[in-house]
Amino acid sequence: MKQLVSAMVVAALLAPAASASAGDYFGKDAPSDQITYRVDNPRTTRQRIVLGVLFGGAALAGGIGLAFHLDSRSKSDDVTETGELSGRTYDQAVDATRRGALRSRTRAIVAYGLGGALAAAGVVALVLTDPGSRQVKVGRKQQETVPSPIVPVSLLDVQPVLVRGGAGVQLRGTWSF
Repeated sequence: MKQLVSAMVVAALLAPAASASAGDYFGKDAPSDQITYRVDNPRTTRQRIVLGVLFGGAALAGGIGLAFHLDSRSKSDDVTETGELSGRTYDQAVDATRRGALRSRTRAIVAYGLGGALAAAGVVALVLTDPGSRQVKVGRKQQETVPSPIVPVSLLDVQPVLVRGGAGVQLRGTWSF
């Protein structure tokens, strides 16, 4: 037991030293190269509105279709309960329920079709209005310093000089090599 505890203490003491030798990625030892990554360009407000209307309309039409579907199923179950073994007779009320079930079924099919068409149009619009992405570079670019081939001029002085009988130019300068 003592050996296990002493091994754990030694490992705990050596662990920070091992990680410190690896270097701190975000500290002084961080690589100074540029990091390049891609950023998605935002969609325009109009594009977002069109996409929202298409997908929202698809969800709304799907919800309406589900409501008609459940209504049709409920009415069909009511009609199915009428039969030889149920003791109920098929009369005008049951026939009206059957026609209501068929009407709700047709409305559900139309609503599901409309919802599917709006969802498909939304997916097509989503693909066609993709704004793309751009590349972003972050960091410093390391550049080698190359000595300039131009000889630096310390002082260059050009002055007009008046001389008897005319004028002249006096040029003075110093260069360093």
